[in-house]
Amino acid sequence: MILSFKRYRTLEKNSLNLILSESFLQLINGSLMLILFLYMGELGYSNSEKAFYFVFRFTSVLFFSFPFGLWIKGKKLLPFFKISTFTLPIITLLMVYAIHENIEWLIILTFFLWGLSFSFSQICKLPFVLRHCPKDQVTEGITLSYSTWSFGNVLGGTFIFTLSNLFPTIFTSQNCIIFIAIFSYFSLYFLYKVDSNEKLGNIDQTSNNLKLKNYDWKLIFQGLFPTLLIAIGAGMSIPFMNIYFEANI
Repeated sequence: MILSFKRYRTLEKNSLNLILSESFLQLINGSLMLILFLYMGELGYSNSEKAFYFVFRFTSVLFFSFPFGLWIKGKKLLPFFKISTFTLPIITLLMVYAIHENIEWLIILTFFLWGLSFSFSQICKLPFVLRHCPKDQVTEGITLSYSTWSFGNVLGGTFIFTLSNLFPTIFTSQNCIIFIAIFSYFSLYFLYKVDSNEKLGNIDQTSNNLKLKNYDWKLIFQGLFPTLLIAIGAGMSIPFMNIYFEANI
């Protein structure tokens, strides 16, 4: 067991720092999953309105991820992490303002931009790890990169529970979201420890065309189908779990 944890500590430095940076960015994603719907409920938004606005986050991801994932092949990925790290907290703060002031068009826009901004880091994370990790560390890199979502939920939930119980008059749902959005900028510390001279993926530089026929789409869809079913179930349950608990307390 001790030896296995040592392998994580000795992970290739660029990949490790990027994963640590993304972990703090996941604070926003995890915390909004935990508390955003409760905050909107406090302001009088109905469950149908919450679901309607939330759709725009995943709509942007759905239509953006496929072409973006093809386009970044052979390109530097670090700039997209920087975009996500800088913009996601700002978009979150703007979202809080829009929800508080009930500005419908701005709520829709911020949910849409939230999905786009978060996708920059999520889509690029695994290709970055695969490019930089030696072959004997790829498994550790992939495993650690997938743990960032759990880290964000655990740390975000701990912040919300602790602050709202110790300082209930100060750390309302709104202020908890604001605090976590600002705290997530700690991810910059690790991001700027990543070497800007990153490795590039293999691509035929003589061709500007994406050769979709070169992909084994049957195998890709076979691998995606189980994940898709899990994602549908999680997407239909996780965002509304806190509403269920609130209604049954």
